[in-house]
Amino acid sequence: MELFLSILRSFLTHLCNRMKQIPPNDSKGLPGAPAPEGRLDALDALRAVMMLLGVVLHVSLVYNSWKPGPGWAFKDTANAWPVLDAFWFFIHPFRLPLFYVSAGYLGALLVAKRGWAGFWRNRVRRIGYPFAVFSAVLGPLVIAASVYSFRVLGGDPDPWGRVVSVFTSDRWLPVRHMLGMTRINGVSAVGPGFHLWFLYDLMAYAALAVALHVAVRWLSASSPKGAAVFARIRQTLSAGLTAVMAGPWIRTLVLTALYGSLLFAVEQLGVPTPRVPSGWFVFSDATAWIPFLVYGGYFALGWSFFGAPLWSHMSRNPGWQFVLGGVLHVLLQVSGGPKGWHAEWPTYFLEAASTVLLVFGLLAFFLAYVNRPSSALRYLLDASYWVYLIHMPLVCVLPGLLGPDVWWTGTKFFAVLILVLGISMGTYEFGVRGRWLGVFLGGERPSK
Repeated sequence: MELFLSILRSFLTHLCNRMKQIPPNDSKGLPGAPAPEGRLDALDALRAVMMLLGVVLHVSLVYNSWKPGPGWAFKDTANAWPVLDAFWFFIHPFRLPLFYVSAGYLGALLVAKRGWAGFWRNRVRRIGYPFAVFSAVLGPLVIAASVYSFRVLGGDPDPWGRVVSVFTSDRWLPVRHMLGMTRINGVSAVGPGFHLWFLYDLMAYAALAVALHVAVRWLSASSPKGAAVFARIRQTLSAGLTAVMAGPWIRTLVLTALYGSLLFAVEQLGVPTPRVPSGWFVFSDATAWIPFLVYGGYFALGWSFFGAPLWSHMSRNPGWQFVLGGVLHVLLQVSGGPKGWHAEWPTYFLEAASTVLLVFGLLAFFLAYVNRPSSALRYLLDASYWVYLIHMPLVCVLPGLLGPDVWWTGTKFFAVLILVLGISMGTYEFGVRGRWLGVFLGGERPSK
């Protein structure tokens, strides 16, 4: 106990010293970095890359060696490629955290530029409307495509007949599936909005941020002393955050402890380690609050980065963070993965440490080397939103169209991936960019 207290005392002393040493504005040290209130091109590039990696992961679900399940209902088992299992386990832990961190920073940036009312209007227009429209339009397409490929790969002689029977049933099966009231055989997770659950969560985080702002403002207005207390709390939290996040070792230790404890606590509740929600939040899936809470933490972390003197610190040491995170990840997988040491607490902290190091290693890499204006990256960011929205029906239908025939290992995976990206990017270039649909999605001006 004395040793533990001594280590804790030394850690707190070091943390306090760091809080005193960090200057109020250190953005000069970051190549191409804007002022703290400016847009970071590195985060835009990260968002685009993480969106496109989502397409790769979804295609891999058809051709990896896992058994079909609630998350993905059909497989081309004759063309399974076990390499994709390792690829999924490596990419998935850091992809969504990075996405939410950059989304949180963007949210704070919007508030600073447009105010809270402007922030809410932007989120409704950029996220809320596309979620509602594309859920309604793409939902039936995903169901039809999934049932078709499920039947083809299962050897059904009349796959389209099965699709027609689903949509002509008097039980309103597609609608009930999209509402989370039932599950159609051969169709993956029921919601929210299939792969569009990310937008669903983002709207919820925006609503919570606005509600928290309104509550704090009301309490501050009703009590001058309360306003002073809130100001001191905010200042203290900001200083503590800066001190923790500026140092790679302190950051890794603190976030690993927090994230690992959360993963372990979730497991003790009897709920699988959170990855993605499978229902409409608490309305149809009582455990959906868990991934909502986990990814909400990353969103809040990204929000808190706005205006903080952190970016030059966080752009350092991308190499060793990423390499060490990769080594820990390999160690975790060699042990059998997160389920290899099931219910043993070390595996959760090992997973947490790997995730934290990979997240901040990639963030440091993009901040150090990709943080500059680029028309190509801007195009990729704009296109990636469209690709993210419309790729799922293609991912679901193309394996069925290619049929169950055996190809060389991995060739079907690459064929589907290239077709999905090619069709998605092609439709963006010739049907979305500079047209009314592009205006609807991103507010860009239509071309003359």
